[in-house]
Amino acid sequence: MYLVMADVSEAKMRYKRTKVLEILEQFKKSGFECARVVDHNYSEARSGVTTFRKAIQRFGINGVEACCRNNEIYLVRVDV
Repeated sequence: MYLVMADVSEAKMRYKRTKVLEILEQFKKSGFECARVVDHNYSEARSGVTTFRKAIQRFGINGVEACCRNNEIYLVRVDV
């Protein structure tokens, strides 16, 4: 076993832009304190919230939280 020098860009994971990331970026830019996600393609809102939470963690988005109320997906600013 041995080490070989490598470029830092090789080690970083690259994620392709997704619709979830675009919605999260729009929410951050909007300045809304709370927003409801409409016309989502999830069978249940809980699975959509899980997707949003994983994306928030994966992309390192701070100050945003996803939650579910009455079978609707909400994005809430927690840094306000």
